[in-house]
Amino acid sequence: MIFKKFVFLFLLVALCGSCDNYKKVQQSTNYDYKYEMAQKYYENKDYEKASELFKELLQAFRGTSKTETIYYYWVYCDYYLEDYLTAAYQFRHFAQSFPRSEHAEEMQYMIGVCYTKFSPDYSLDQEYTLKAIDEFQLFLEKYPKGKYSELANNSVDELQYKLEKKSFETAKLYFNIGEYRSSVVAGDNFCKEFPDSKHTEEMRYMMAMATYDYAEKSIEEKQIERFRQVAVYVDKFAKTHPKSSKLPELQKLKQKSEEKINHLRYKLPIYYFNKADYAQANMGFDQLLTSGEFPDKSAEMIHYKLKGQYLHAQSVEPDKRALELTKFRTLFEEYKSNEVFAKSEYFREIALKYQTADNSIKKLPAIMGDEYYNSLNFEKAAKYYYEYAAVLTDEALAQKFIVKGLDAEIKAAEKSSIFSRCENYRTLVDGFKDKAPRLKGSLYEKKASDLLALAQQRIDAYPLTLFQQQFDKKQYDWVRSQAQIYLLENKMGKYQDEIVYLWAVSEFKLAKKSERYERLKLCQQALEQIQKIEKMNFKNPLILQSVGKVEQQVKSKIENLTKRSHGLQEN
Repeated sequence: MIFKKFVFLFLLVALCGSCDNYKKVQQSTNYDYKYEMAQKYYENKDYEKASELFKELLQAFRGTSKTETIYYYWVYCDYYLEDYLTAAYQFRHFAQSFPRSEHAEEMQYMIGVCYTKFSPDYSLDQEYTLKAIDEFQLFLEKYPKGKYSELANNSVDELQYKLEKKSFETAKLYFNIGEYRSSVVAGDNFCKEFPDSKHTEEMRYMMAMATYDYAEKSIEEKQIERFRQVAVYVDKFAKTHPKSSKLPELQKLKQKSEEKINHLRYKLPIYYFNKADYAQANMGFDQLLTSGEFPDKSAEMIHYKLKGQYLHAQSVEPDKRALELTKFRTLFEEYKSNEVFAKSEYFREIALKYQTADNSIKKLPAIMGDEYYNSLNFEKAAKYYYEYAAVLTDEALAQKFIVKGLDAEIKAAEKSSIFSRCENYRTLVDGFKDKAPRLKGSLYEKKASDLLALAQQRIDAYPLTLFQQQFDKKQYDWVRSQAQIYLLENKMGKYQDEIVYLWAVSEFKLAKKSERYERLKLCQQALEQIQKIEKMNFKNPLILQSVGKVEQQVKSKIENLTKRSHGLQEN
């Protein structure tokens, strides 16, 4: 126990003595002595103390023959203290500052060594690996046969292998987790960057396998092109590794891919057919029928093609349906002479569709009229109802569709802009005169008369409807100005009293909305105009009475504004 205490005290004294000695060296003004001590600390691997002294000596001996040597030791202090990034910077600075130094080559080499120290395991980010390679290559360009060239070349090889391994393992990882597309992309990059790698055979084998797996897991519409890529990668493998034991396996894979492609050439149009992409499906069936492939399937393909055209015709916009149904009928006429198809189980189904297509074409205007009517496109509905009625020989049915057309026309007019609505009603009333004789004496004559009466009623009420709508939108200036025009042109019709009342209210509303400083004046003007309106020939005394109430409201407003004005003047 006493011995342990003695050792501890001895070490403590030695340490304190050492610290005291270093302080004496720091405080000394004898720079030669400091230089000698800095070298001793360096030789004893006490790089922290040596670094501090060399840093101070750089300033003291700046511009002397000792500067280079001091800098040399000082840079290595950073290196041995494992401050590699600082050391790399200082090595570069030394090489640039003393390009003719005997240590210049060594300094250039040590930059790469410093970055190598930061180069991590291959699985991590390789930023400093790449920097180290760049520095060693720069060194080899300057000193291709220098003292450190062999070491630099060996370092580059080791670092390159680390990059190579990372690239290889990345592609392999993608393959193992089923990311086949990424695996192939990573493999292609590997083969371009490391063409002489010992892993090239394994990589090209893996790429061929990944391409097949990627194609197999793809959606059907992309499988043909992707299975074709399998042959490309197998052929590349065969070219680069013709004696590989893995080649027979890959050649079987290529053959399997070709069989898949052959099967898909027939299956893919059916896939598009089931997706209701009939244009794409028919394109595929056309190619197969033209090439003569799958002769035992020709009747089935014709069936799919005709059925696809029929279903396509049912799915297009009503305006295009007749054209597409006609195309279907033309195709059937073309293929019904095909003996294989005519004798097949599919013929009867398509023949029935051929017959229904003819009926559909004839009834199409009525169907289109209903579709447009239900979608609230009344203008087009009316067009097709009238078109269908025009070709019907069944008079009762024709009369029914004439009335449906009239009903659709009235609804179309009602939906139109308020400013064009009256004209649209007039147009339909005038246009129906040519169709009315066909309804004479029928059950539909009364219905048509009621609809025309409704249209006429809306024509008569149009001026009031127009003014009321603008009044409700607070377009009082429009009501006032247009009321005067309608009055002069005698366009108000039987609703003149109601429109004039809206005019009177608008005069008051405009006066109330004006700026405060002109409100009194405008109210007085509004009163004058309303008093003129009261002198008009009103047919409805109740409306005249309502105009009188508006006059009283204006007078009350004028009175309040006048009092307020006098109060302000007195103040």
